[in-house]
Amino acid sequence: MKTTKRKIKKILNNPKLFFSDMYLKYNFHFKKWNPISSAEGKNSFSIIAAIYNMEDHLPIFFQSITTQSLNFKNHIKIICIDDGSIDQSAQIIGEWQKQFPDNIIYIKKTNEGQATARNLGMLYTKTEWVTFIDPDDFIHKDYFKVIDSQISQYPDIQMAVGYLIFYMNSLGSFKDTHPLKFRFKKNTVIKDIHDLGEFINLSASSSFFKNSIIQENRITFDNKVKPNFEDGKFIIDYLQACSFGKVGFIKQAKYFYRKSQTPTSTIDLSWTNPAKFLDIWLYAFLPILQHEKFNLSLSYTIQATVLYEINNYISHLINRNDRLAFLSPQQKETFLNLIKEAVSLIDKNIIWKSTLLSPKCKIITLEY
Repeated sequence: MKTTKRKIKKILNNPKLFFSDMYLKYNFHFKKWNPISSAEGKNSFSIIAAIYNMEDHLPIFFQSITTQSLNFKNHIKIICIDDGSIDQSAQIIGEWQKQFPDNIIYIKKTNEGQATARNLGMLYTKTEWVTFIDPDDFIHKDYFKVIDSQISQYPDIQMAVGYLIFYMNSLGSFKDTHPLKFRFKKNTVIKDIHDLGEFINLSASSSFFKNSIIQENRITFDNKVKPNFEDGKFIIDYLQACSFGKVGFIKQAKYFYRKSQTPTSTIDLSWTNPAKFLDIWLYAFLPILQHEKFNLSLSYTIQATVLYEINNYISHLINRNDRLAFLSPQQKETFLNLIKEAVSLIDKNIIWKSTLLSPKCKIITLEY
């Protein structure tokens, strides 16, 4: 009954979104298990998956990759880094590895976090293109075929970004409501790396990178950047290393991001972690803002990236001082000083012009 009422309310409030979500849901379920004729492409890809206790999600993760319309055996490798799982993840990976021994690599390590696991996986990457699909997410059957086609058509692309769609885990439904979806106004949007503006990118999971650029510049995920934003820092470091080229925002490459609606989700829990208010600022926001002065062509995008994150902080905390109650008085003072220092490094005109900030957040940021 609750589900029916919710659907009625949704169709009355936003019929376009309702039918878009319905199409995604039934299109996915209809095609999910259909036999797929594999096509040949021009590129080879590696997926580095940092896996920790993912037994519930690994079957659909592997299913969505091994049944790609781009020939899986000839073009795709999965490097599974088991980050000390204590559930049945290892057994599930082993079963898939038996089916595809030449395409699935399994490495077991002690639990040290996603950044360390991904960095280890990069040591085993031999293909020119690499991506970091999370093992609790899954992809559309044409995901790799579309990416292969676009990076072949536009050889100057140094980073390709897929179209992220939320999969609401408890409801079994899709929501095409990502706040950065404006980057995909056309099926393929090509932007110069040094003229990205507010076309920021925060997801390494739904992005493709050139392994040669990563290796030549020794780019890694920073294990000090916790509990999140390690992707954002990695992407900024990668863009800084690109002396030329384009970024492709590719709408037809659909990436399904599993989103929990419970207050125990990773994102929700991060707001109760002191590192969210200290370490991320110390090891990510401040360093990239300070470093961007040496690369003026990326200055706007770097500042816009931090502003987008600041907007999330302000939206979370505005009129809710109790949400900082778990911090000590000294930690609160340090956090406020870190905000002030970060904002002092951002051009006031960029704050005024930003479309990534709500009006309230814009005023508060300018006050800081």
